[in-house]
Amino acid sequence: MAVSKAPKATPANSWKPYQYYLLNGNYPLIRTVYALINDPINGLPWGFASFIASPKGQLIILKSGLLPVYGNITIRDVKVGE
Repeated sequence: MAVSKAPKATPANSWKPYQYYLLNGNYPLIRTVYALINDPINGLPWGFASFIASPKGQLIILKSGLLPVYGNITIRDVKVGE
């Protein structure tokens, strides 16, 4: 599956849902997720928010196929051949 902004989709103008295409803005179907906390006490919700904002939490988000808010993202060119 791929998405194209052009009227006719071709391999040259279509983008698969890879993290790199999300990062550079080529893939058009994105959604930003916000975590809002309404807890006056620094309890469990604050602990969870701190965890997902930590480097370990961001790594889990990256490995699940989503794009983390911040972190080191390595982009490599790969040649696939025989």
